[in-house]
Amino acid sequence: KIRRRKVEVIVQEMKVRPKDDRIQYGIQLCRQMATTPETKPEDLDILSVLSRDPETSVRVHVMRAMGNTGKSACAELIQPALADKHPLVRGAAVEALGKTLGKKATPHIIPLLGDAELYVREEAERLLTLVTGQLLGPEPKPWKEWWDKNKTE
Repeated sequence: KIRRRKVEVIVQEMKVRPKDDRIQYGIQLCRQMATTPETKPEDLDILSVLSRDPETSVRVHVMRAMGNTGKSACAELIQPALADKHPLVRGAAVEALGKTLGKKATPHIIPLLGDAELYVREEAERLLTLVTGQLLGPEPKPWKEWWDKNKTE
């Protein structure tokens, strides 16, 4: 109950703050998470709210900051952003998911090779190449085939 109340108070405060304050809060929270071994559930709750902020720039910065934590606990918050309406958020989510899940991000990223935006497609291909060490090009089919053969490694 206390945790929920704390999160609700912080969320209400964030709604009236300027976007730059929300960005800074999200970045600071992620920096703190990156330096502590345990991830607090209330921190994830707050990041969840920030990851759905109406401002594109807040969502982009929060995605990047969550990726920089390297914490797999952030992956659940990052994955929905792969379908965000804005390509900059989708691109940031691609990179963040790769940093938090590594090779395990592959099945989540492959569909973005077919994204409507070139930027997102390029980010997806770059990330897949980075986390897998493979050069399979921009088409989803070779990546799907590779993943089917290599997902248990």
